[in-house]
Amino acid sequence: MSAAETPEASPLAAVRGAMAAGRPADVLQASEAILATAADPAVVVEATAARASALTQVGRPGDAFALLRSARDQQKTAGRPAVAATLSVAESGLRTASGDLPAAISALIEAASDYGAAGHVADQIRAELQLVTAYLMASRPDNARQVMSGCLGAAQRLGDPGVLAEVRHQEGSLLLATGADPVASFDDGLRAADRSGSPVVRIQLRIDLGCALARQDAGR
Repeated sequence: MSAAETPEASPLAAVRGAMAAGRPADVLQASEAILATAADPAVVVEATAARASALTQVGRPGDAFALLRSARDQQKTAGRPAVAATLSVAESGLRTASGDLPAAISALIEAASDYGAAGHVADQIRAELQLVTAYLMASRPDNARQVMSGCLGAAQRLGDPGVLAEVRHQEGSLLLATGADPVASFDDGLRAADRSGSPVVRIQLRIDLGCALARQDAGR
């Protein structure tokens, strides 16, 4: 591995190190330096998200949200809707943590729309799965079911077993949360996960299916 490929050589190394150590002031300093010079959209997004998180930690949430929205608008103007969508997802996470579910939901709707505009269907579905969770947290199960139905149709059309497994897992979790039987969703999700080869999703679905079956078919 060359020096250019080592983690220490990354322009984000100082930001990541400060985040891991829980030093928001250092994150702010390092991210400011990066954002003053960075041109790589991936670097800009990670540094912006890190800076926004640090701003909330030091009691400046208004500045954090203004930063994320300004960066998002710049990326959309530059014709990079998928990058803008990633920033909207970051905003949603901070909004949720602050207890502002309506704003979190709006950010996720915007993220899903921008991923769709970019043709990033898998990312669009994943943003909508987060939207399902947000609707449940906001006690809006009908909205959650409607979005979930759209996610399932999109995942089936996409034909990616890994994405379908994620959707079926979320569908089962939604059914469980609303008092319905999740077994069929978890079962179908597990078959998709086995086709995908993703060990994390396969393990999670086996755990959830096992729990759902515990009172119905303990042997299985």
